[in-house]
Amino acid sequence: MALIMGDFLIAKFKRKSIVWLVSPLFLIPVHFLSSINLDFASAYHLESYPVRYTRYIQQQGDQSEIYPLVGIYDEDRWVYDHFRYGGEIPYINENTYPDTVADFQIGKLSDNPFFRILYDSLDYDPRNDFLLLKRKQSLPRTFLMKFDSIRTQGFIQDEYFGFAPGDRTDSLTGSHFLYYFDLEISSPQRAFEGIIISSIKGSEQYEHIILDRVAQHWEKRRIRAGILVRAIQPGNKIPFAYLWNKMQVPFKIENGSLTIYRIGR
Repeated sequence: MALIMGDFLIAKFKRKSIVWLVSPLFLIPVHFLSSINLDFASAYHLESYPVRYTRYIQQQGDQSEIYPLVGIYDEDRWVYDHFRYGGEIPYINENTYPDTVADFQIGKLSDNPFFRILYDSLDYDPRNDFLLLKRKQSLPRTFLMKFDSIRTQGFIQDEYFGFAPGDRTDSLTGSHFLYYFDLEISSPQRAFEGIIISSIKGSEQYEHIILDRVAQHWEKRRIRAGILVRAIQPGNKIPFAYLWNKMQVPFKIENGSLTIYRIGR
């Protein structure tokens, strides 16, 4: 009898042990379901801002004749949003951040306290202190010139295609410029590696828009984007612009224009 009772107790102990060993495994899906979100990766949450920031800036751009300039230090997140919304959001000027020219800024006051002087806070994310900021008074844009009817002769594979020559004098030394592109671009190449570049002769300064970081597919895709060219130094000419077809694949431009504005007074 004692032997039977002992076997019973051993079997019962084993069952309880198995239950205790297996129970934590059930907590894994419970924890996953309780912490799941579609807005940010948990490992990256301290460097992520809400998607509503992007949506707000996009809506402001859609209501404006000229897409706003956006300052942000997290280029990768903005690229992700470009793909999410099919390239229909304003392009950022990554090389100039932080500056005081952009219409909108996404950042932290602890990193850039001077934002308080020129920008109003529109939204705040308490998770990581990211703010959506709008310039209290946008800098005026003075029209300088426009290049209309930019187009290729059908599909071409040229490595370079020029938008505007750099033959102006340096009478505008010290000014910031906005090169505003409105182009319809087509290419059968997936992830078209085209780069729109604004360069200043006589200097190493250039700004760019990398098209394969805007959208994957380029089948009659319209891009409206501004390149901010910072203050020109004495002896430099007004910037010129061109497209670099890096892999020399077929592409076509239709219904294109480039408008150049001076920013500020």
